[in-house]
Amino acid sequence: MNKKNLCTALLAFLLIATPLMPTASAFAAEDTTSTDSTDSEWISEDNSTNVDEDTYTDEDIDPALLEEYEQLLDYADDVAVLADYENKSVDKLNTFNGFGTSNRKPAYTALTKTIIPNYTLFLKGMKKIKTNNKEIASMHKVYIKGASLNLQGMKLIKKGLSTSKVNYTSVQKGINLIGQGGDLVEQFNDRFANYIVKFE
Repeated sequence: MNKKNLCTALLAFLLIATPLMPTASAFAAEDTTSTDSTDSEWISEDNSTNVDEDTYTDEDIDPALLEEYEQLLDYADDVAVLADYENKSVDKLNTFNGFGTSNRKPAYTALTKTIIPNYTLFLKGMKKIKTNNKEIASMHKVYIKGASLNLQGMKLIKKGLSTSKVNYTSVQKGINLIGQGGDLVEQFNDRFANYIVKFE
């Protein structure tokens, strides 16, 4: 499974999101009593100071864009709550380079006790997330489809490892489904990356 997953992308966004759309309230708390002119004033090209030239307020930002940005942050917050489930599942799955007779028992145990339960909780939580933002909702549907294929693939791998004679057909079908799911997750990641550009 591709290590680049939804929560990683969204958490990375959250780390950079705060400075993307500063509002007047973010500047309101600044200490303007400093005597150090480099901290409180802008220096223009002609080396003269002009504090008011580059300042703006919430009114300067398109209200629709600001609302869309808030919807994006709400969505990212909702997904971030589920990050541990996805990470535990994917991290454990990625410890296996393949599935066969030599690692059948530990892989089956990991799928049964860690991978599938955590990914199930992750997907269940993802399905509950709702947003009024049509573009985010459209991307979210793509991710849900990908995550659903991933879970189906995990279950097929588990089924293939459930008996002492490995059912390689089932294992391979599971791996293929995870590949298809990963492609959809990658599609989500690409669309999401292009979407957040508008907030820079």
